[in-house]
Amino acid sequence: MFDVPNLTIRVESPRIDDVMALIGSAACSAEDSIEDVTGPNAEVLVARVNGAPVGCITLVDNVRFGEVKRLYVDPEARGNGIGAALVAALESAARDIGLRVLTTAATGKGHMTRDHLSSYGFYAADAMRNASDGLFEKRL
Repeated sequence: MFDVPNLTIRVESPRIDDVMALIGSAACSAEDSIEDVTGPNAEVLVARVNGAPVGCITLVDNVRFGEVKRLYVDPEARGNGIGAALVAALESAARDIGLRVLTTAATGKGHMTRDHLSSYGFYAADAMRNASDGLFEKRL
């Protein structure tokens, strides 16, 4: 399904230098802090190709739903299905802990655009259906 040989995706510490760099690249504004992905209820999944980090996504367990943050794929690695692989891995992790709904905000940057989120199966939440950007959700 994916066009990348030697792709691995696993949970990693967001405090590792190369992971921190990916998370920083995924930030939407200067106000975004690494603290929003380092809590005890957050897991950062990192995609690596031949050991080099090429993408990340974060799942925050909010007990009743999972929040998706910081989906990012390095521009040089895009177009190979890595974003979709990260979303699939996050969905599997969410199911494993009993979550049945994922939410995220369309930020308009990188892989968190309205179009990208729609391609991953997310849809505008009821209250936001007419908004250009806003809250998106996906039922698992």
